[in-house]
Amino acid sequence: IIREWLMKAQDYLKRKKNKEFKERDVKLEALIPLIEGKIPVRAHAHQADDIITAYRIAQEFNLDIIFDHCTEGHLIAKELGKWKAKAVIGPTMTGRTKPEVTHKSYETPKILSDEGCLIAFTTDYPVNTIEVLNVTASMAVKYGLDQDKAIKALTENPAIILGLDKRLGKIETGFDADIAIWDGHPLDTRSKPNFVFIDGEKVLERK
Repeated sequence: IIREWLMKAQDYLKRKKNKEFKERDVKLEALIPLIEGKIPVRAHAHQADDIITAYRIAQEFNLDIIFDHCTEGHLIAKELGKWKAKAVIGPTMTGRTKPEVTHKSYETPKILSDEGCLIAFTTDYPVNTIEVLNVTASMAVKYGLDQDKAIKALTENPAIILGLDKRLGKIETGFDADIAIWDGHPLDTRSKPNFVFIDGEKVLERK
């Protein structure tokens, strides 16, 4: 079905450029930015076979792809590394409640990072609340992920994946001034933010 709609969108775009169509199609219009490479495709995939299928379709249509969840990514880490895959991993703070997450592992971020993949974390809100995002990262560190890479997976890497790395993800001149200052290491689950600044404005001060 995905391939069918992408093929329809390709044909529709050709007709549109040649002004060979009489009526516009809202559904196909929505796919044009994808076909033209202006936006990435996000593949909601847990299992290894679904991840590979999504990548194969992305290659067929020359699409920029981001894998959401990527739960079994560690089982095909070599392949994902060859693709320089972008993976938003999670939620990890859950049980194995369905077949798709039977092989869930806290080692997945480390294994994919070691293979050269660009990783970020998700809590998949409301599956997990956003407050456990740093706990998710700390669990990845516990299972082998480098601490600095875990911080990047919360800051710089998500900005790159979203295509916003020219203005977000780093504390540098010219970037949006969104900063959290913690009372301890941010990956220590006991730590709390003392100050939060958004666009340079203080929105939280813990006394």
